[in-house]
Amino acid sequence: MPSRSSAAASSAVDHIQDLGAYVSASPSSFHAVHEAARRLDEAGFTGLDEREPWAGGAGSFYLVRDGALIAWVVPEDAGPTTGFNILGAHTDSPSFKLKPKPTTGAFGWLQAGVEVYGGPLLNSWLDRELRLAGRLVMLDGTEHLTATGPLLRFPQLAIHLDRAVNDGLTLDKQRHMNPCGAWGIPPTWTCWRFWHRMCPAALLLIRRGLAGTTSLLQTRRHLGFSGPTVSFSPPGAWTTFQRRMPDWRR
Repeated sequence: MPSRSSAAASSAVDHIQDLGAYVSASPSSFHAVHEAARRLDEAGFTGLDEREPWAGGAGSFYLVRDGALIAWVVPEDAGPTTGFNILGAHTDSPSFKLKPKPTTGAFGWLQAGVEVYGGPLLNSWLDRELRLAGRLVMLDGTEHLTATGPLLRFPQLAIHLDRAVNDGLTLDKQRHMNPCGAWGIPPTWTCWRFWHRMCPAALLLIRRGLAGTTSLLQTRRHLGFSGPTVSFSPPGAWTTFQRRMPDWRR
């Protein structure tokens, strides 16, 4: 019979792996809300439309608006004086947002024009596989979530080209933080064409009429464990989660 401590450890690992699956499915705030809504559906919650009348009464409900979600539970015996608890968390995190005309370049390189979103640790993004993730909004009002494979990278110079790098690395958000994506392509693509070429699966949606996009850079996330006691998880997989730690209110 397993000990209580081993059962608790197994439960903790299961919880961490489930949390890792949620983070991996959430490369943008829109994806995070979609995954949370899917899990709420499985838990028996009812999604509501804020444009429609609500019946009210006891039950479990949630509401989605863009990259935000509110969920609540009303007990059967709830009354005007019944107290409540509130838990809040971010669905977004520091990143880089693709500009409306995102293509730029230098010395033959095609680069993605991005703007800094939030306050990322710039050096932590260097030499990492980056993908695009976000939302495509069509002319008919429908929305589609999409994410690419690894496409872009903020390359760091080799040491013999920057001998003083270990004395201090200073990155300029405008000059240094435009990731490289290809070689020898003229930097004249619009945002929709950028999505078209970088994410062929989006072509059918674009042909239906693209009204706008919200696209962010994200690292590839993979949950794993390491160390002699298999108790560490690589920080890259948890970068976004660490910046979404919940605030508690009672």
